[in-house]
Amino acid sequence: MTVESPQKKLRPLQGLRGFACLAVVLSHYPFLRHSDGSNAMGELGGLGVEVFILLSGYLLCYWHWQDESATGSLRENLSYAVHKMGKYYWLHLATLICALPFWIVPMLSRPSWGKAVSLPANLLLIQTFFPWSGVYFGLNGVSWYLSITLFFLFMSRWVLRFLKRLAVRQTALLMLGIIVGEALWAIGVEQLGVPKGVSHWLAYVFPCVRILDFVLGGGTYVLARAVCPQFSKTKQRLALLLVMIAYAVMIWVCSSEPQNVLWHDNQELASVSIWAMPSVLLMLLLGCQALRGEAGGVFENPFLVFIGNISLELFLVHQLFKRYASAAYQKFAVPCDERILLAAALLLSVLAAWQIHRRFPAGIPLSEGYERLRCKFLRKS
Repeated sequence: MTVESPQKKLRPLQGLRGFACLAVVLSHYPFLRHSDGSNAMGELGGLGVEVFILLSGYLLCYWHWQDESATGSLRENLSYAVHKMGKYYWLHLATLICALPFWIVPMLSRPSWGKAVSLPANLLLIQTFFPWSGVYFGLNGVSWYLSITLFFLFMSRWVLRFLKRLAVRQTALLMLGIIVGEALWAIGVEQLGVPKGVSHWLAYVFPCVRILDFVLGGGTYVLARAVCPQFSKTKQRLALLLVMIAYAVMIWVCSSEPQNVLWHDNQELASVSIWAMPSVLLMLLLGCQALRGEAGGVFENPFLVFIGNISLELFLVHQLFKRYASAAYQKFAVPCDERILLAAALLLSVLAAWQIHRRFPAGIPLSEGYERLRCKFLRKS
């Protein structure tokens, strides 16, 4: 009898990670535009980020549910978070350096304290605790996700202990309460009358709000463990098909002209809350498949799994390529269609992410990443 490795069992979820990464990338690359010039795929960023956060919570419980060694002290949690993030920090630092020209030029032309704060805040990965878009989306804008991930790592052991104390029914009720609460919060934030950047921070970026999605991901693992034995393969496949159809319809609706969408007046609701329930259901069904060791259908597609494997690298580099391509198009009047330039930038992003993943895996400590770079430089010289 062959025993499948945990990594092989998680292939459907790795494919889902690849799908989420593609959603984020397409939300930043305006290949399709509405009549008002806005990106037709812009709302997919909320979908991708929602799935990323849910996956983080799910995998925390998947890997550490039986772990009883952690005490959950403040010092231990902080040490755990810094140690884990240290394995990815060198890649963040490299992309931040590449983004410096987009920080230096505005600072020289129109300096402000917000721009000045964004650099140290990004270096320390605390930018998501500042409610100004120039800070939390400053430099390499997507690195805000690393900031909330650092917070999730710090809170992870407390979240794990909290979920272990709940019965399955209590977990389900908690998850339903979070989904409804997030929707009400997004609607309420839109009515506050605060600047758009602050309302977006309150609903979409603020770590103390996004931790609820992390808890949703952990709760999804708890439910998957409970319902997996009672769920027949036929019912599971039918449910998965229905959820995927619902996803496709929602993506089609979100890519329609803004005035044709019911929630177009509430951007925060569109960015976060509408994706929570279908994403939880999809992850629940794929989680059951992973726990049983079954094939994940479309989410075991080699291309999606490949993108899932390089998702961190692609997530961090894709916007840099896009920004440089857009700057070349606007400043130097590059004689080609903007979409061709964007397609070239996207292809280069994938190739760069793949090479970074091969040569400098993100899961290595900062010191080892530096040593590899130094050795390569010495060999060339």
